[in-house]
Amino acid sequence: MKHSIYAVATPMIPAERGVIRCSGVTLFDDLDPWFEHYASGFRLQVGRSIQPFSCKFYSDLDIDVSAMVFCGPHSATGEDVVEFHLPGNPVLLQRLEQSLAEFNLLPAEPGEFTRRAFLNGRLDLSQAEAVLELVQSRSVESARAASQLLSGGLGKQMADVREALMASLVELEAGLDFEEGDSQDLRPSEVIGYVREAQQMLQEATVGQQTRVVASNSRFGCLLFGPPNAGKTSLFSKLTATPSLISSQAGTTRDYRRAVWQTREIDVEFDLIDFPGVGGDAVDQRDALARELVADFDQADLCLLCLHPHTAIEDLPAHLPSMPVLVVFTHGDLGLQVSSDLARELNNRLGEVNSVLVSNENGLSTTSATLCAAITPYFDAAEKVIAQRIRNSERYHHALATASAAVTVAEQWLESGGQQDLVAAEIHHALSALAELVGEMTPDDLLDRLFSAFCVGK
Repeated sequence: MKHSIYAVATPMIPAERGVIRCSGVTLFDDLDPWFEHYASGFRLQVGRSIQPFSCKFYSDLDIDVSAMVFCGPHSATGEDVVEFHLPGNPVLLQRLEQSLAEFNLLPAEPGEFTRRAFLNGRLDLSQAEAVLELVQSRSVESARAASQLLSGGLGKQMADVREALMASLVELEAGLDFEEGDSQDLRPSEVIGYVREAQQMLQEATVGQQTRVVASNSRFGCLLFGPPNAGKTSLFSKLTATPSLISSQAGTTRDYRRAVWQTREIDVEFDLIDFPGVGGDAVDQRDALARELVADFDQADLCLLCLHPHTAIEDLPAHLPSMPVLVVFTHGDLGLQVSSDLARELNNRLGEVNSVLVSNENGLSTTSATLCAAITPYFDAAEKVIAQRIRNSERYHHALATASAAVTVAEQWLESGGQQDLVAAEIHHALSALAELVGEMTPDDLLDRLFSAFCVGK
């Protein structure tokens, strides 16, 4: 980890601000020649601060940039960290990346920032896993659970358990230094309190972790979203065989509806949600209230943004749900091309636009097959997220169960007056399981698999 690294930490789409994050133990020295070349000799001041300067990537253009400086070992990674904040233009972000590479900074590997934080003691392994879970959260509940884990809840619990076990071990091993019958010989009652305290905390931690297990049979949710009269309810009715009131009158659908879409193509059940039309002006107060639901809507994994190919810009929804977006152009039977204004606006809002064209006149099998082919990559990605969380939960459960079983045996030895060296051996076994849980004794291949699942900027 001697070299300094960089990565874009914001989406590569037009935005008000973009961020490139750098980290390294020699970062300040590595950046000195970069500032000399691109910032007219601006001298970065060491110390936590925000430092504005002007950057010249092009001879006729000065870019206003701010450097946020965080000094190690108290930064997020435990190393010196600098974040460059600049206008969120993808061309400028790419140019900044190129310029950093010119001065021997290396592009970060996926998850490398979090890995450095783990290796430098800023996060334990459970917290590093929580970073990934938080980024990939599919609901408010899963995000809240990941946030609690990231805040160190499990690590703090395990520290308390280990402290109780270490206290009992100190007493036990002190007693082993004396001959049987010596006045210093240890009685079971002197350590059993520590052991029972540790067991109680292990049981509480096990219950707490069970609430984080992701249900493997939860359905992937698809949200039909878009302006009124975009064909959402027609699609919903066709795919789910659910009778629906379909009208050209805006505001006909006032509340969202949910039904199961049983696909034949990939043999998967999706939750399909028909959301009220959003975009343009609300027809009345009830319609306006229904549209406000979108701000907090998190009950789906993929937004199917349904649009007529000639949708006017002013009729587009002002805000989209916080989830991946697949654009579904309806009325394909009309043979219309997507208007250039609409295509340009979607590119500005979404960056890379993934879209599919469906026809209102096609039968169920054709419509379902077309949508399934477009949705499958998103579904597969979500399944990988669930599999990773289940693996994490299984690892936590195994470590906690191993530690709890060893502590139970130690408690039984103490209650029956068993040999102290056998009690000590069980406590050592429990401590080893807990050390593996927080990453102190974790195989490299497990770490490689974990951090490779991160995006580059984390």
